[in-house]
Amino acid sequence: MQILLQRISNTPDFDMMDLFYRYTLDAATHFLLGKSVDSLRQPQTAFADAFTNAQRIQGLIARLGSASTLVSFVYLPR
Repeated sequence: MQILLQRISNTPDFDMMDLFYRYTLDAATHFLLGKSVDSLRQPQTAFADAFTNAQRIQGLIARLGSASTLVSFVYLPR
């Protein structure tokens, strides 16, 4: 929480949605995996990027419904 408050107080303009997303990601990985990915300190982490990509694809699959099998042809490696 201190890192989040520090990031907010250091900059007059900030993206609140991005900061809350990264805070949630850090808290969840610390709780579930025993180690935080520190995405608030290091915004470009491989885990955060992979998690964002997985969320994007899952959202696409949910919106496509029965046509979601097309996603495997486009996004998944062969």
